[in-house]
Amino acid sequence: MSQAPERRVLRAVMDQLYSTTDAASAYALGCVYRFPDRDIHAQVIETIRQKGPSDRLAYFISWRGDLFKEDIGGIVRAVLPTLHSRDDAQVVGALSTLGLTAELGDPRTPEHPELRRIADDAVIAAAPDLLTRGQNVRWPLASFLGAVKTAASRELLWQMVGEPGPDNGQAFIALAWIANPDDLPRLGELLVKPGSNDAWAGIARVWSTV
Repeated sequence: MSQAPERRVLRAVMDQLYSTTDAASAYALGCVYRFPDRDIHAQVIETIRQKGPSDRLAYFISWRGDLFKEDIGGIVRAVLPTLHSRDDAQVVGALSTLGLTAELGDPRTPEHPELRRIADDAVIAAAPDLLTRGQNVRWPLASFLGAVKTAASRELLWQMVGEPGPDNGQAFIALAWIANPDDLPRLGELLVKPGSNDAWAGIARVWSTV
């Protein structure tokens, strides 16, 4: 199908970026590159407005940031409401889009310095609800918060760490990414706590590289 670079074919390929089948969405992502840049740009913007964000589409936008420099502000603002979607896939797509694209805009535009702050504030505001979701949302949320590196994001990560169960692993790792010295004693206590999962030993390796 991707051998026929027509807009209707591109639209069909783009729809597969929302597939719940990983193989289908991954193949579609590779196919998008076969189309002309002008058509890709127009279809990506249209798709986000009509269908909202997706994880695969977020990666494509970040990889082809040169195509979307003048559109990043509109993309960020279009995606913000989907942080409150009841569809977990939409939320994951929003987290990926905001995390990967908020800094890609044209630095000459007045809004550019604000986009990162807008994205970070929106995710932190939505976090109390997102923390009630399953691992498929909590893990990308923890990854996003680890990149924010503020007191508010650290507080949310510690909240995640304090909850029992396997879902808090990415929160441990995100705190290690932040590498705030104030967190090291608490992380150390948790690592030697009886019953601590061996996976948390990876945190020590992360700290050794920062």
